[in-house]
Formats: sequence, structure tokens, C-alpha cells
Amino acid sequence: NFAHTPFILNGQKYASIEGLWQMMKYPEPKKTNDPRNKIKSYPYKRSEVQLLHGFEAKKAGDQANKINESININWVSYQGIRFNYKDHSKGSVLHYQIIFDAIKAKIEQNPKVKKLLMKTKGLILKPDHHQGSNVPDSYKYFDILMKIRDLKE
Repeated sequence: NFAHTPFILNGQKYASIEGLWQMMKYPEPKKTNDPRNKIKSYPYKRSEVQLLHGFEAKKAGDQANKINESININWVSYQGIRFNYKDHSKGSVLHYQIIFDAIKAKIEQNPKVKKLLMKTKGLILKPDHHQGSNVPDSYKYFDILMKIRDLKE
């Protein structure tokens, strides 16, 4: 998720999956009904976050989390749709589909990544860090990678 692996999803360019994930925490400037647009303390514009990768993208998201928590916003947005990606319900399902589609696009648009993933055929991918036991499915990037890999067979 952190790697600088540019891809295009729904006509938008992202530098990484992390950039996409953290971008959703920022205001959508073209959506006049987005209450986050009234807050001027966000350190980045949404369009800037989508071009970040690695810990810089993660830090941008952490900063947005603090601001959003201070104004009682527990949702993110993508293409004008607001959802709580940690609700283990409709929001989590939507977020999973966005992340799945993004990882699939990343793989299809980065031949070296695709080649590397295909070399793992037959292996069980595991997370590289502890995530806890009650995380939404969108956090399980290793499962998503295996599903995408197995679709390619």
C-alpha cells in the first residue's frame, strides 16, 4: 500500500494505494455540501494527498483524522459518497470494493508488480504488521492480493 506504484482509478491518478486511502479523509472541493470544506486547517488538499505515498501519505491521513475527530466526522468520502469504512456494514463493503479495485488497477498498470505477484502463486501471503482482530476486510491487503492473483490464473 505504501509503495510508489502509480495507477489510475476512475480517471484519477494516484501515487499509491495509501494516497488513495488517506485522500478520502480530506474535503471534496467540488462538493458544496461537504462540511469539511468549511475547515481551513487541513494541511493538504485532497488532490495533493492522492499523489503521496509511503509514510508521507499516512501522516497526511493521521493529520486529517485529528481534524475530523475534532468536528465529529467519522466518515470518509469517495466520488461524493460518504461512508464509515470501519462500520462493518455498508461503509466497510464500499471501502473494500474501492480498495480492491484500486489494488487491481495498480497491479494491471504496473507490469513489474504484476510479475512479482504472479511469482507468489501457491504461497499464502501474510500481513507485514499486526492489524488487530476486528479490522474491516479492506485492511486485509494480503487477502486482496491473493484474490487478484488467483483471478489471473
